[in-house]
Amino acid sequence: MTTNTSEKENRNDKVGAEEKAKFSTNNQLIQVREKSLKNLKANMNTIHNKIEDTEQMIKTSFLSNISHEIKTPLNSILSATILLQQKSLDSETAKLVETIHHSGQYLFTLLNNILDYYKLISHQLNLDHINFDLKNELEEIYTIFEQKGKEKNIKMKMDIGKNVPDFLIGDPTRLKQVLANLLENAIKFTPSPGNIIIKVSSLSFHNGLNEISFSVRDSGIGIGEKDKNDIWKTFHMADMSLTRENSGTGLGLPLSHQLCRLLGGKMYFESKKGTGSTFTFTIKMEEGKQPKHNEHKGLKIKDILLVEDNLINQKLTQKILVNKGFHVEVADNGKMAVEKFRTNHFDLIFMDIQMPVMDGLEATRQIRKIEIARGIRQEKVKIVALTANSQQQDKESCLAAGMDDYINKPFNMKKIPLIMSNLQSHQS
Repeated sequence: MTTNTSEKENRNDKVGAEEKAKFSTNNQLIQVREKSLKNLKANMNTIHNKIEDTEQMIKTSFLSNISHEIKTPLNSILSATILLQQKSLDSETAKLVETIHHSGQYLFTLLNNILDYYKLISHQLNLDHINFDLKNELEEIYTIFEQKGKEKNIKMKMDIGKNVPDFLIGDPTRLKQVLANLLENAIKFTPSPGNIIIKVSSLSFHNGLNEISFSVRDSGIGIGEKDKNDIWKTFHMADMSLTRENSGTGLGLPLSHQLCRLLGGKMYFESKKGTGSTFTFTIKMEEGKQPKHNEHKGLKIKDILLVEDNLINQKLTQKILVNKGFHVEVADNGKMAVEKFRTNHFDLIFMDIQMPVMDGLEATRQIRKIEIARGIRQEKVKIVALTANSQQQDKESCLAAGMDDYINKPFNMKKIPLIMSNLQSHQS
């Protein structure tokens, strides 16, 4: 009996030990599997992030290329019209040239809306922070839309308050973009004959920032109550009688609404069906300063190297600069620019980015290396990117390569004093 009990206990102990060993083995297997799954999940997350980063790089590169390829011929068109407007033309020809110029400007606005919408949804939109002439920018927009208004028998008027600063520091491109979108809609939905009034007023000055209000009031068909809540939705177009006649992307208002927030302000509207609409937006910007009339002389800018691979843009931009009294040499690509820099003196280089043989970034890096080898520390040549690319990383890449400033095409000669002013501030 005792022997049987002992054998039974031994068997039970053996079974227990086997079960414990089995449990321990299973537990170890589970831990190994959990660790493997954890590692697999981490690897999958890493691969997923790499795929997302690669996809983002492809999209960004695609947008930069699209921007460059579209803006380059547009720049040629606008530069040509600028030169034509400086000549003595009969009234009919002058109107045709003006129409081409304004249509080109509208295409720029449309393209910028599409590009900026993508940047907003992908959190890539960054604002410029430059000194600019507010009234000059407003007059530029007003001139474009005044002509468009005349074509529909719509009278336009702009009232700028006395306390509104002449110069601001911020992003003039986005400010004009918002105003252009509002004016485009005002003209679109105002039957002939009609009226549009632009009012600009200074609201306050606090913590170094000017708060400025812009309003666009039209005598158009107004907005119905059912559409008021959806007006800021992307791609939404109210079911209005003129909508089909005047198609649009549906991006203008939603994009402008978000841009106003980035500019430190807000946008709102008042409208009643059949009695017109008033869209108002505010911005907050630092007060700028008026550049000296002879800013380029203070910087001793006389000899300019224009690096541009597009032959049409090259000739047009060179002519614009020569007409301003500069001596201009040209280079078709970055390699040629470096070679010219080795054997010639230049005060300023306008450098395109996307070029064959050698791009503008590499050319800039090589020019800076030449200066270091020559022992030049202070009086470095000023290099300004002149490009159709519009992504924030494009600007960052230009500055990282050693450039002093960055301006988008089309090349606007009226802004030369401000470009020189910004270079002057960088120098000091």
